[in-house]
Amino acid sequence: MSDGENDKQQTELVPYSIGYGRLPSEHRFQKGRSGNPNGRPKRPKVKKKEFDPILRPTDSLILEEAYRPVTIREGDKTIELPAIQASVRALAIAAMKGSRLSQKQLSDIVRSVEEKRHTEQLQLLETMIEYKQKMDRRVGAAAAFSDYGTRSCSPARRYISRPTPRHGRNRRPGG
Repeated sequence: MSDGENDKQQTELVPYSIGYGRLPSEHRFQKGRSGNPNGRPKRPKVKKKEFDPILRPTDSLILEEAYRPVTIREGDKTIELPAIQASVRALAIAAMKGSRLSQKQLSDIVRSVEEKRHTEQLQLLETMIEYKQKMDRRVGAAAAFSDYGTRSCSPARRYISRPTPRHGRNRRPGG
């Protein structure tokens, strides 16, 4: 066979030249069929967190930051304390150095905390007085009714245990 016949045979088998950018027809994209059958994966849907005012996310964030431990240096020592305590300490130091704004803020903070404690103590005292008056009325009513009634109004009575018998007299049968 001559070289001309080989070339002729090859051109009969392949109707066009094959090379870079010229794929055989069986390997080309077919009509009606996608080149990417699965397609690009869809992004996962991120659910937006619904705002729930009951949870108070801002309050929890503020408290988390306020009680976050920070390290401060005092002289040669390093101390770890909550951020809120460190800021109050810094405010007190600035007030002692003579900053009028810091002095006013510190005195306002101390005054409000003292007032809050005072009102809480007054509420507790009022509650205790109401409880005592209520119990005195119950004791008086029970004493007028019978002797047994005075024992039932003791608030801690149910927590007091009775002594167990030492002898075999008051034992349950089979025990």
